[in-house]
Formats: sequence, C-alpha cells, structure tokens
Amino acid sequence: MITLPALRHRRILELLAERDFLTITEARAATGASASTTRRDLAALAAAGALTRIRGGAARTRARATSAIISR
Repeated sequence: MITLPALRHRRILELLAERDFLTITEARAATGASASTTRRDLAALAAAGALTRIRGGAARTRARATSAIISR
C-alpha cells in the first residue's frame, strides 16, 4: 500500500522532472497539501538527496536520486 506522503513525494518529483524549479505554491496545488505539509515534504526529499531545497520551493538535483525515489 502506498502512503499519502509517498504519493505527494512522487508527484513533486514528477513535476521537478519536467522543470528545473518548483514553488511551494505549485507543489501545494499539485498535491492538495497544506503549505506546512508541503514544506515538510520538500525537506524530507532534500534530506534524501532527491532535490535541493531553496527559498520558496525546490530545485532539481541529480537524475539518479530522483529516479530511485520515484520508483518506490
């Protein structure tokens, strides 16, 4: 069973695969999560090395890390 955080993380990484930068507002709209939850999701993905957390959102990092997390 896939958890809600895993679904949100997957969606965020899919969006970052399409572009280089994603704002918190865009991530919120795509996942339906609150701003606080979105910030925690971005922090968790950054800690896993899947993205780089920057002010106001996130930026894409290495393709390998992103692919590994999306495939979960």
